[in-house]
Amino acid sequence: MASMAHVGLTGVGIAPTGYARGAHAVVVEIVATKGVLGVQPLWTHSIDFSIDLTRRLHDLTRRHVGWSELLALDNEIGGHYAELVEDLLVGARIGDRQIQFVAMQGVAIGAVDEHPGTNLPAELKVAHLGITVVSDFAAADMTAGGCGSPIDTLVDHQMFEEEKLGTQVVSLGALAGIAVLPPAGSDLAPFGFTAGPGMVLNEILALHGSDDAPDSTGGDRPNVIADPREALLARLLRHPYLETPPPKSTGVGPFGARLIDAVRKWPEAEGVEPAELAATFRAFTARAIADAVERFVPGEHSIERTIVGGTGASDPELVTQLKLVLPDCPVLRYEMFGLPGGSRDAITAAMLGATALAGIPNNVLGSIGASEPVVMGKIAQGENFNALRGEALSLRSEWLGQ
Repeated sequence: MASMAHVGLTGVGIAPTGYARGAHAVVVEIVATKGVLGVQPLWTHSIDFSIDLTRRLHDLTRRHVGWSELLALDNEIGGHYAELVEDLLVGARIGDRQIQFVAMQGVAIGAVDEHPGTNLPAELKVAHLGITVVSDFAAADMTAGGCGSPIDTLVDHQMFEEEKLGTQVVSLGALAGIAVLPPAGSDLAPFGFTAGPGMVLNEILALHGSDDAPDSTGGDRPNVIADPREALLARLLRHPYLETPPPKSTGVGPFGARLIDAVRKWPEAEGVEPAELAATFRAFTARAIADAVERFVPGEHSIERTIVGGTGASDPELVTQLKLVLPDCPVLRYEMFGLPGGSRDAITAAMLGATALAGIPNNVLGSIGASEPVVMGKIAQGENFNALRGEALSLRSEWLGQ
């Protein structure tokens, strides 16, 4: 990471925990030297969604969501995001720094934005606190012909590029993403893609159990050790998305409740117990990642290490599975670099928010198929915007080496 010698922007990044378990926020300081952004986490805070809200969001992975329903859900989630920000404005111990902006990633819902450019309720609820809000990072990339995700390749490149080491960064969120970073100074460009399933399958399974009805504990079940069912795993690995070459992306729908419904009807799943199904889904995630690396990451990128972050990095069984399928490449945790692993998506949001405010292009063409570099992020101006904009432009000048 870059030196923290220069004063930069202090902001909050917010992202969902897992797919829809809650929301996680991190306060960070972001600085720049020529061509490099650095991030220093200062404080973290999380809240859980109600079981009812989580259930409803899980159910949406079975179907399309209309505009009115999207607005209602966004309003409800926005209330939780605003609560997070209010807590941080009062309670974050960050010395004499002031929180200058909030950058948000929302819960991925299969809906079409019928009014692009309009601030959704979640953004307005947080902006109502008087602070500038940056969100909706995918829209600008999609306008330029991109997939809209993954949006985090630039962030991974800024944080983890090394002079002599090729690196792949695996994001274990609702879905699994891979960012491929060639050694610094290489003629090769970084790229990334959504590999396939992440935590969403086991998150839904843990809450709803074998009969699709949540238990009274909200999903906390006995930790039963089981092995993957190989015949079922083999069929899952024939999922057509896994065959598609990058640049590629997908929503949670193909790997959400709809898939679980289908799996339960397969002959390979006859008599499967929840613990065995959970182990199979973990193996599915790990194998899909390993297969994607083998198929789509050329050997010329000289990958010598894997860095893992996201909610799924705290699942020891999943990380063990990943180590088994990547035996020739050490698997390192975010925490080994002084970063809270569960804050990965929130850190990404904060860094993308800072680059958007500074006017720094923050999409990576090799990741998402866009035709040109763009600045991703929609800005809802708060009371502090004019002063913030001046400091953000100073950050841009340092990044450009001016």
